[in-house]
Amino acid sequence: MSAVASMMALTGSVSGVSGPAVFHFLVIGGGGSGGVRSGGGGGAGGYRTSWTGAGSEQSGRNSTPETPLQFEAGDTFTVTVGAGGAASTFTGNNGRPGNPGQSSVFATITSLGGGRGGHYRNNVRNSDGGDGGSGGGAANNAYSQPGNGTATQGHDGNRGGGGAGSAPTGTNPGGQFGGAGLTSTITGSAVTRAGGGGYNNLYAGGSGGGGRGGSSQTPGTAGQANTGSGGGGTGGTTGGGASSGAGGSGVVFLRVPNNVTLTQTTGNLTVPTPVSISGTNEHYYRFVGGGTSGTLQVNTS
Repeated sequence: MSAVASMMALTGSVSGVSGPAVFHFLVIGGGGSGGVRSGGGGGAGGYRTSWTGAGSEQSGRNSTPETPLQFEAGDTFTVTVGAGGAASTFTGNNGRPGNPGQSSVFATITSLGGGRGGHYRNNVRNSDGGDGGSGGGAANNAYSQPGNGTATQGHDGNRGGGGAGSAPTGTNPGGQFGGAGLTSTITGSAVTRAGGGGYNNLYAGGSGGGGRGGSSQTPGTAGQANTGSGGGGTGGTTGGGASSGAGGSGVVFLRVPNNVTLTQTTGNLTVPTPVSISGTNEHYYRFVGGGTSGTLQVNTS
């Protein structure tokens, strides 16, 4: 059966009460990897959430949190955890772009993978940062353009730095730092995720796990795993050079009443033991493992 969208801004349903259970979610796509040779940072994966916390939390691109979903006992839905984009390695004068991240999914909610980082390509186009949940950063020259982010998921890339959930890219005027991620308390603790990757020349990645940029012979740093953050871009010299930072894998959080449990009917997800949230009648599931997917069934007691 499919999810029924909640019509109210509920924070959860009471254990033992009959009827649909409210599922709050945080779904982050896999981050894009950085480019090589004047490499732009990878964009963060798309960031979609229904959790408002104390009322000040936001979904991607600084948008209003979405409506939570509702399910009843016996309903099924899909969860997919997007992998981060693989690192790229310098192989010649033209360098190489990064690789996009994969999308993460919860039922009807899809958070796109982050865009690839751009690269230098001997004064021709086709070296742009890629579009995605958040856009990949451009190579820092006139022939490369940053990638576009997606409404309600993430910001555009910039002239070097990868886009992210909260801020387009960094605070420096040139835009080479990775964009800042967003903070969520869906687990009961405040954690920042979905930072953009930094540009070549050792520019920092964005808060929330964005990878730092490398240099001519220094690899870029990978985006932090399970945050959907972008990897850092890197330099490169004729005949050799360093690899870019891989994108961080995505993650799916589901916050549900204590009387709700989930079992996998098909797929290769690892279904974790739910973690109780202090001071509430709720617990949460955290799904990790980029590239895994499964169908889950709702059970109630």
